[in-house]
Amino acid sequence: AVGSGFPVGLAEDIGRAAAWLASQGHDGVGAALKAIRVRFLRPVMPVNEHGVLVFHTSHSAICGPSAIDLLVAEEASHGVRLLNVDSPVLIIGLAGTAAVNYCIEINLAFSYGGEASVSADNLVLNGSLPAPGTDIFITIRKVGRKTRKGKSHMGGVVISEEIWREAAAFAARTYVASTEESRLQGAGAGMTDND
Repeated sequence: AVGSGFPVGLAEDIGRAAAWLASQGHDGVGAALKAIRVRFLRPVMPVNEHGVLVFHTSHSAICGPSAIDLLVAEEASHGVRLLNVDSPVLIIGLAGTAAVNYCIEINLAFSYGGEASVSADNLVLNGSLPAPGTDIFITIRKVGRKTRKGKSHMGGVVISEEIWREAAAFAARTYVASTEESRLQGAGAGMTDND
């Protein structure tokens, strides 16, 4: 995500969400790539519609963390609605990491009728994973102290070679050039193991 132009904080949120999705047996790398392929967009302010905060332009990598933060801070008393989400699976991952960090359960209702219930270590889907363009309504429930009830997926996740190549290309944008000048300025390893 940093290689795509996202600030470090949002990039970390995206990475953690991808890792949480993988722990549940879903392609977190693909979900993250769907969100970071577009050029970094400016934040969008939600509109309060009868106690529900609505993001009319819902770029998941920007609006997703904001929506969940607003819910946790109790700024959205009746929930948050994200319209036309570009990577709704990433929103599930963001909900998973928030559930871990804030001891909450998050419910995501999708415009096609499916829903997901997310806790710190469990994802329960009712219906299929949402496709790009889905609207999502998000609510939370505080559960108190952390408890470990479910098990993480341990069978691995298959990621296509094309997806790995694309992720590696974004990562390569963050590398320091291997030149004598960059080494003189402190990049890379030193002359001995102690450097």
